[in-house]
Amino acid sequence: MECIREGDIVACKSYSQDIHFKVVNVKKRENENIMTIKGISYRIEVELPESELKLVCEKNIMDQLAKLERKIDRKSKEITIASRGKY
Repeated sequence: MECIREGDIVACKSYSQDIHFKVVNVKKRENENIMTIKGISYRIEVELPESELKLVCEKNIMDQLAKLERKIDRKSKEITIASRGKY
């Protein structure tokens, strides 16, 4: 099992691993670590057991940020085009 620590960037194994989180707190409960994680690109915070998380490599983080940037650019262009005739 990977050793996940506070400050690491992780993804949830049970989902498509397309949302990345930063580990902000680690608590020991019974025989497992419980991680409090906060979304990097989305406003979300959740607690999950360490076994549910996977460390994310830097390339995956950069790929996700580039994808998010393209999405923002598309939406910005759509809004600009839609608002041209309104003023």
